[in-house]
Amino acid sequence: FQAEDGIRDAQESRGLGDVYKRQGLWGAGAVAGLLVLGGTVALAVHPHARRRAPLALLGGSLLTMGLVAAVGLLMLLGWDTFFTGFHQILFPPGSWTFAYSDTLLRLYPERFWMDMGGVLVGGLLAGALLIAGGGFFWLRRLR
Repeated sequence: FQAEDGIRDAQESRGLGDVYKRQGLWGAGAVAGLLVLGGTVALAVHPHARRRAPLALLGGSLLTMGLVAAVGLLMLLGWDTFFTGFHQILFPPGSWTFAYSDTLLRLYPERFWMDMGGVLVGGLLAGALLIAGGGFFWLRRLR
């Protein structure tokens, strides 16, 4: 990913290239979601396993809420620890640190990432809560 616009320097271009390479993780998440959906449908249509589908939805969503809440708490209480650890796991050393005067940090300051982290955590918690509610009411209906 080369900068031909004269706005980014070489390090910023390499950093953006690393980001674009990791966007494939979204596709893996979509595949995992489809597998979960398919498994739920398979449980729901099988007569002997029908009661397991709402339990699986309820249990999986509660687990998700717990994990996401833990990550959200880490973000809230130790943003620097979370941010550094996240980048150390996903990116090569030195490819994600920039000077405050660099274009990327001026376009996407740290506050932007803090806000986006909150939006992601909130959205995931809301989605898991909806799924938990659906599993709960489905289970209640079966009884």
